[in-house]
Amino acid sequence: MTSPPPDSFVLANLGDHLRRIGTARDKASRGAAFEELAREAEEASAVRPLLQTLLARDTNGQRFALEVAARLSPPLPHDLILELVGLIESPRFPTRLRIAVAAQVIRSTDADSPLVGRVIDAFRRKVSPVRAANRFRRLATLVPRFEPLTKALDELDTGSAAPCPRCGARVGPEDLAKHLWERHRLLLENGRVREPWDVIGEWLGEFSRTGATEFLDRSCDLSQALDPAGGLTRVHQLMLASGTNDEEAHALLRAEAMEKNATLCPHCYALVPQPLRAAPTPVLVGSGRVDGGRFRVELTDKYLMTRLVVDAPEMTVFAGPEPGHALTRRGAVFLFLVPLVGLAMAFAIAPAIFGLAPVLPVAGALFTAFLAYVAVRMTWSEQPDASERAVDHAWTILVPRMLQYGVRRADATFLAGLAQASRGRGHWQARDEQLARVADELRRDEVGIAYLTPVSVLRIEDAAQAGADELMRIANEVGESFSGTLPLDHAEGLVKELRGDPTRRTRRARLRVLLLARAFAAGLEPEDLRMIGQVCPNLGAGYASEDRDGLARLRLLWLYRPRRLWQRIGSATTVFDLARYPKLAENYLKQRPDLLLFQASGGPEETAPILICEEGVVYRDAIIDHPRTAIRVRTRPAVRGGFELSIGERLFKVQDDPTQLVRRLKGWTEFLFEEFLPRARQLIRRRSPHGERLLLQKATKCTECEKTFLGLTGEIGLATMPAAVE
Repeated sequence: MTSPPPDSFVLANLGDHLRRIGTARDKASRGAAFEELAREAEEASAVRPLLQTLLARDTNGQRFALEVAARLSPPLPHDLILELVGLIESPRFPTRLRIAVAAQVIRSTDADSPLVGRVIDAFRRKVSPVRAANRFRRLATLVPRFEPLTKALDELDTGSAAPCPRCGARVGPEDLAKHLWERHRLLLENGRVREPWDVIGEWLGEFSRTGATEFLDRSCDLSQALDPAGGLTRVHQLMLASGTNDEEAHALLRAEAMEKNATLCPHCYALVPQPLRAAPTPVLVGSGRVDGGRFRVELTDKYLMTRLVVDAPEMTVFAGPEPGHALTRRGAVFLFLVPLVGLAMAFAIAPAIFGLAPVLPVAGALFTAFLAYVAVRMTWSEQPDASERAVDHAWTILVPRMLQYGVRRADATFLAGLAQASRGRGHWQARDEQLARVADELRRDEVGIAYLTPVSVLRIEDAAQAGADELMRIANEVGESFSGTLPLDHAEGLVKELRGDPTRRTRRARLRVLLLARAFAAGLEPEDLRMIGQVCPNLGAGYASEDRDGLARLRLLWLYRPRRLWQRIGSATTVFDLARYPKLAENYLKQRPDLLLFQASGGPEETAPILICEEGVVYRDAIIDHPRTAIRVRTRPAVRGGFELSIGERLFKVQDDPTQLVRRLKGWTEFLFEEFLPRARQLIRRRSPHGERLLLQKATKCTECEKTFLGLTGEIGLATMPAAVE
């Protein structure tokens, strides 16, 4: 059986080898893949076609040709040596690879060949004598006792020691680079002593400019030698700062920033720690206990009498029977049943003493005992669980004691933790008064205001349980953050906890309108709200901060609202007014979340309202989404009676003359497309001084470049800053 021709080996196997080389995870496995390719090519006598194929490719193919040539058994194919020498002379390939192939060329040619002179000249051209001597020494280890190389090395190496430019120690030229690295962590490049990170910065700049991966590989290797833990992170930072838009570097830096609760400087990509948010004390609730931060409420109801213990760090606030529930169910049974059963026993033994008939008295006493038992079972079965009652006692007994002398930090953290633990537990009526007091105390205290959010969340949930409008309360609370009374972080946490299921479109649309009403009332502009939404993503999601067009349209509607500039067309209600009424808003925002104005029909029952939306003017199921949409009226034949109203391709049959309706539809269409929407587009990038002041709350200063930016946890910060700090 004959072996396949060399060309068929190249065509059949080269692709597999290249894939194996490309997927290698480290230098060792990559070198093994090249070694295997070289050995198989030699066994198949396909060295020449393999090298020819690789040399005919781009720069990567030429580098692969050098990698294979360095691993072949000499001599190399004579007709390819000249082309390989040209690659050795090119500085775009790694020096270690050029030296290895140079050794192969020297082994494959005569010592007096002109190619040997070209190889030697290639390693001392445009470099310092010290660096050239180091290259010759590395080459001499591969081809020892090679006379032209020894002669060239003697010309460079004077053998005299020179002082170290840093510490003054006298070091031979061959050891200077090693001394600088090992002693001072410095590099010797072209005769100059360089800081390694300066060199890495230049290499990454070259990588950004040329795309040559050699510079990136060298940068990664050197950075890990300098700093095994954080070297690669700094390389990624320098790479992005040099202008290279590398997605992998972005992803790795963002992941590290998220892990370390940091943001990335948009100027130099340094990791800048974000301020830690105030964390409430973890409060555990269960088995009749409320426990956290050395505060404890414990309720025991296993015996005849209940026992309640309320402890604060300084003292025991209460210890004794539970107020209002001194008896357990077992105790109540004992209290009511034992006397009646004893009375029945007395009646039973009475004949022996008094000669009376015992049947009726005994039966009456036992029946009364039975009724008492049923009453106790029914009454005590309606009592809340011990843990629920412990939560109520924490608010009614412990919290008033804590508020007597003001709120300390430890008190504030516990109160916030208690509010978190109380969600869905206890009775809102029991804590309503104390919860309001806690909120007022935290608002007045610079330390306590950071712990206000869990308390506000619980207040809003309790109010909703009592029948109040939850979304209106959320909007009112967030409005205080928009006005600057409360921090933006408070609004961010509040909306995060209470925004609800994002798939509930009607709730989401109504909350958006209510939040924007408070924002516009505070004087915020669309671009302010967009930037606030970036630094407070949960708050931004509450009012769709990325919808720049929608923000501008609603802002213009808010500006039109006082003078009702649409009044010439007809009376209409804005979506801001509509959102104040939950049932009414639900009917129309469910159909059209982009609603702007609502005009009631004011006519026969068959006439539907007109909805002016961001998409267009809506009448029934017809949408006028273009100013040239045809709107016509035609009188039907006398036999049928009535009129036909056509809106685009939609046709409606009406009994009364719709001329007035048509006039309104055309008026609203003209108002929306020719006046309102064009003006709204002019507001998209509008900002306000008040918005700039609010954004200063999120300003962060980079510890590396000392520039100020808006920090985003786990993301690259925003370079755009308010004028007050630029």
